Amino acid sequence: LDFLLLLLLLVLVLPVQRTLPLPPCHQHHQHHQVDQRRGYKHGLDAMYRMATEEGISGFFSGATPTILRGLAINIGMLTTYSSYKSMMAPYLGSDTQSNRFFCGALSGWTAATVSLPFDFVKTRLQKQRPDASGKYPYAGVMDCIGKTMAAEGPSAFYKGYGTYCIRITPHIMLTWVFMDNVKAILKKRNLM
Repeated sequence: LDFLLLLLLLVLVLPVQRTLPLPPCHQHHQHHQVDQRRGYKHGLDAMYRMATEEGISGFFSGATPTILRGLAINIGMLTTYSSYKSMMAPYLGSDTQSNRFFCGALSGWTAATVSLPFDFVKTRLQKQRPDASGKYPYAGVMDCIGKTMAAEGPSAFYKGYGTYCIRITPHIMLTWVFMDNVKAILKKRNLM
C-alpha cells in the first residue's frame, strides 16, 4: 500500500514539476539560437565531429564547473537529510512519511541554496561568446567568480533563487522519499 501511494504521488508531482518555468540561468538549455547551434545530425555525429574538430579535450569542455556544481548539490543533500530526520523525529516521528517528505524538502532546499552559485558560474561559462577579436569574457571558473563579484556583487550568484529552489527541492525530496520507502520495503521482506 505504501508503495502504491508513493507511485501515485510520483505520477502526480513529476508532471507538475516539469511545467514550472525555468530560472533565467537555465532557459538557454531549452532552445539555442539558430546561430549557436552546431548542426549535429545525431549523437554519433556529435561525438565524431567533436573528436575531429575539437580533439579529445572537446569532450571535457565545461567539465570543471559542472563537476563543482554536482559536488555542491550532492554535499548539500547528502550531508543534511539524516540530520534533519533526527532533528525532526520528536515532532514528526522517526520513520514516518511526514518526516521523510518534510526533511527531504529541507534537504532539497539546502542543496539548492548551496549549489546555485556554482550553477550560476557554470551557466555563465556555458553561455559566454567570444568578442570580435575572439576573446571570451571569462578565462575560467575563478575568473568568472572574480569578475561577477566585482561587477555585480555577491547577490548576482543567487539570481533566480526562488525558481531554482522550486525546481531542485521537489526532485531531491522525492529522491529521499523514494529511497527510504524502497529501503523500508526491502527490510520488511528481509532483503536488506
